[in-house]
Amino acid sequence: MGRLSPNQPIKVQERLTPIIGRGDKISFWLDNWAAEVPLRVLFPNLFAIETEKQCKVMDRYTYNQGKAVWFWGSNHTISSNDLAIEWGECLSLIEKVNIQLKDDNWQWKTDAVAENFTVSKLRSELDHNDTLNETRVIKWLHWIPKKVNCFLWRVVLDRLATKEALQLRNIPLTSNSCPFCNIAVESFSKNVIYVSTSFLAYHEFYSFLDSGDYSTVPAIPGYGWIKPSQQFWFQQTSMKLQRKSKAPGLAYFHIPLPEYSSFDSSSYTGVELEPGNPPISSASVNSGFFTTLVGAGDVKAVFVGHDHINDFCGELTGINLCYAGGFGYHAYGKAGWSRRSRVVVASLEKKSNGSWGAVEFIKTYKRLDDGNLTVIDNQVLWTKTPSMKW
Repeated sequence: MGRLSPNQPIKVQERLTPIIGRGDKISFWLDNWAAEVPLRVLFPNLFAIETEKQCKVMDRYTYNQGKAVWFWGSNHTISSNDLAIEWGECLSLIEKVNIQLKDDNWQWKTDAVAENFTVSKLRSELDHNDTLNETRVIKWLHWIPKKVNCFLWRVVLDRLATKEALQLRNIPLTSNSCPFCNIAVESFSKNVIYVSTSFLAYHEFYSFLDSGDYSTVPAIPGYGWIKPSQQFWFQQTSMKLQRKSKAPGLAYFHIPLPEYSSFDSSSYTGVELEPGNPPISSASVNSGFFTTLVGAGDVKAVFVGHDHINDFCGELTGINLCYAGGFGYHAYGKAGWSRRSRVVVASLEKKSNGSWGAVEFIKTYKRLDDGNLTVIDNQVLWTKTPSMKW
């Protein structure tokens, strides 16, 4: 996905060079940490049988007496002589790399010098590089989800509903300031490019999973579910994140869990208007993912779609199970019932030195497309202070 231009673009991947530390942020196969090119290019046969192609460098060694001891960690064994020779060559290469128990880093190469990478350096270079003209052509990538294509298309056309964009459309707002700093105008570049908390929040507590659409098992009719392999990935990722931070987690996927049927109108905020019996269109089997979420302990809220005119949010065993609300006009709704979008607000503590600290609270509300963008159903989903209310 990107803008096509007759000018020479900045090739970010070619300009970035990983500086290996402990290897917890650098990809074993996909980053060029051991040679000028990634290991997947040098050893394609090994990469072809690798079952964890996104694994990090740290996943493939143990540290013993000040030295990294490398091992083959894939589920596929090295069964042929050719593969054994290729693995031997790979070992000879990576054993020359000095693994140190410190943070990984990245260097940004320019024509004159290589220096530590920062977003501000890239931003400064982009500001002085005239690669984007007024003719914008979108290249549609079929190997990423359609929603990601659509989101990036809206980014390119500046069609995200930031306060700056809403004001340009003459929508009245009480304030156009960024909720993080209360100084600058809230815009896409401010919130995503300049605000470091966006990067922190994404990597600390968001989990996005694909529940599919319909069952892929012929003997099981109905809708899809979170598969065992995805649950294993979630458990591993959750454990890694919780070793670094105790930030509360949020999970997003499409098909509601069977546990969404556990509520009645007295135990949730919102409405349940789907006509089915039951009015929750979950999979016909229970994959046990809710139990997995409870066991992990970090996820405080789950957000789903699928049932367009259910918009409720209720708490079950310490986890808020919420619907996103029927938003788009391309799908079914209900006459007289305003389309709506759920907004989730995660607020960080402000430290005495002006920097951002841990997550302080997570709130949610729904905004209606009723001409006034009315806000309804304010809820506190999680807070460090149990007595806090909206």
